[in-house]
Amino acid sequence: VKMNTKFNKSKIQNNYIKVLNYLVSKTFRYPMKKFFDDNCGTFEDKLENSHSHYKLHEQFKDIIETLLSVMLSEINISQ
Repeated sequence: VKMNTKFNKSKIQNNYIKVLNYLVSKTFRYPMKKFFDDNCGTFEDKLENSHSHYKLHEQFKDIIETLLSVMLSEINISQ
């Protein structure tokens, strides 16, 4: 089966641009800024990580994964 490479390349480029635009949008940045603002006081100038840091890291990962999943589903890209 021969694929139309122009169409595929164009679709990939369009999706790439959509993803980049999303990553700089307020929709993506605001939840991260709020998380940072809400939790910056938790971190101290120490080398060792505490259990609370691990929990915050997990929460941050969940926020990012949710935001990306929603965006990818909106532009019909599977994970």
